[in-house]
Amino acid sequence: MKNRNWKAALLWSGAAVVLLAGAAWLAWRGPRQRTEADESAANAPGPGRPSAVAVARSENLAALAGTYAWQYTASLRGPAPQGETATAELSAHGDWQAVVLAGQPGWSAVRVAVRGWQANEAMAAATGLQDGAGLAQPFAVRLDDAGKVAEIRFGPTVPAAAQGLLAGVAMGAQFAVAADPAATEWRSDERDPQGRVHANYKRTAPGTVQKTWQGSGSDRQRGEADPLRLAEQAQATFALDRSGIASVQFSRQGTMQPASIDGAGPSTTFRVAFGLKRLAPADASWATRVSVATLQPFDAAALARVAQPRVLPVEFDQAVTALSTRPRTAAHGEMQQRLAVTLAQRPALVDHVDHRLRSGSDDEALQGDLLQALAGAGTARAHKVLGDVLSDEALPQRLRDQTLFAVTAMTHADAGLLQQLVALMQDRKDPAMAAATAVAVGAQARNLEADQPQQAETLRETLRREAAQPGLSLQETCNWLAALGNAADPKALPDILAKLDDPLAEVRTSAAHALRFQDPLAVRDAMALAMANEKDAEVKAALLHAARWMGPAHMQPLVEKALRFDASDAVRLAAAYTVASWSVQAPALRALLATALQTEKAPQVQEALKNYLQPGRIAEPFHAVEAQERAP
Repeated sequence: MKNRNWKAALLWSGAAVVLLAGAAWLAWRGPRQRTEADESAANAPGPGRPSAVAVARSENLAALAGTYAWQYTASLRGPAPQGETATAELSAHGDWQAVVLAGQPGWSAVRVAVRGWQANEAMAAATGLQDGAGLAQPFAVRLDDAGKVAEIRFGPTVPAAAQGLLAGVAMGAQFAVAADPAATEWRSDERDPQGRVHANYKRTAPGTVQKTWQGSGSDRQRGEADPLRLAEQAQATFALDRSGIASVQFSRQGTMQPASIDGAGPSTTFRVAFGLKRLAPADASWATRVSVATLQPFDAAALARVAQPRVLPVEFDQAVTALSTRPRTAAHGEMQQRLAVTLAQRPALVDHVDHRLRSGSDDEALQGDLLQALAGAGTARAHKVLGDVLSDEALPQRLRDQTLFAVTAMTHADAGLLQQLVALMQDRKDPAMAAATAVAVGAQARNLEADQPQQAETLRETLRREAAQPGLSLQETCNWLAALGNAADPKALPDILAKLDDPLAEVRTSAAHALRFQDPLAVRDAMALAMANEKDAEVKAALLHAARWMGPAHMQPLVEKALRFDASDAVRLAAAYTVASWSVQAPALRALLATALQTEKAPQVQEALKNYLQPGRIAEPFHAVEAQERAP
């Protein structure tokens, strides 16, 4: 397990060494598409052979084109196989050539010449890359009309870790133009090797634009099997000229912990950085030999499936015995993962799990473990069992609720399961179950957005229509708001904002949570107004929760004001936790916590601030830290 820490962390670094490195974790958790399961739901053109003649680009489009000096570094620090702390390091430099291909809109051919390569023993062992030879084969990148990476293709013999490194650089250097050329700030949904990210762009000077994004995998609801807790932050600074991207400086850093329902393993920190600086126009002669048709699409999920056997299967009875052990520990998360692999490899066991679930012979905790393993198996047979359990009205409602919780956390539901979910959501005979199922449908709509946007929009349209039905109970209203929030639907924003004025605090709280995946620029003024006028501490805490997901770029003033001046201890605690979460990737923000501590009078808030000022001491709520300190 400890040895695999290296591989998991490398995956989340978004670098080369990432995909094989963490493919086993990726297969379990899926691409980085973080969807929060609502607590109420838990309880209730054909490629040809292009020429290498450059074609004119849109005046506003910026892309890599030319010969660039390229530098790349990656480092990883965490637990080594024997329990000690060790560091894996990689440093490389060379030339990066990008040639726009005529006859194939958006396609460029790319070739990398590695001039220097240094990887220590730990990095070489984790990635399998002894030198930079695997990076030498040309590959192809296609940009869409906005400049975002739409597809990357590699030759069939390019090592998976090399594909990860090259894809990480290509995606890190993508520049999405603003719809309004005069805009100084804009936002873009983009892809990196691990999934979708929400990038914020800001023009900091003429010809200079900064792009940032951040994310956290630590905001899962308790009770979900989450084998990896991730917090990361990335930044890219672009220098632009009339030829496109003149240079880009990119950095990405973060921390991760293998985790189970009730615990987490030792943390690992990672950092990846690269720089590209144009030196001259590219030598286009080599690109005439690049045929996009002979290359294969880059598929992070496929690489994960190849590496999945690295997670050892386990005998079913052994898994059940281990999962039944109390108290629960971090080992439960690994055992769930191993059981998921076993179920994927031995389909007959899926039917055995189905029988156990229906017989009611196991306690609720073990049932939850089995459902999480089914969701992690990811096979059509496992999806069918999950759908059938959901649809069986004769089964206990608690079991169906647990199943919904597992399904909501899945990164991909197959067509059959998704059809069953939609049918349950539209069943007016059981409005409570319909509303709870909608939370899972919303999560799937968000997960489909990047690869199947039309299907995602169809689901969102259905959600908006069903959520508008009259006569909903309080619980149903809150669940429909959670569904709209999970769907990350901009068209639902007016309906969500309207609920911030609802007379019931529970509804306002749900509406505040539902804002977390919306564009911060579109909601920050409304959130600031709500914070100023709201009297209920839980509603304010929910607004701060949404702000935590959106990041400090646009939400710091709102959170800092609550931290310094709100009259409620609970609200100041929530604001402190938000700042502490951000400070994992932006340590300078701890100054806000130190300033707040100087004037804070409430002992509970003081103690939380002291804890948060220590790196790595992030826990919610406050008393979790205190309980941990008193444990023997």
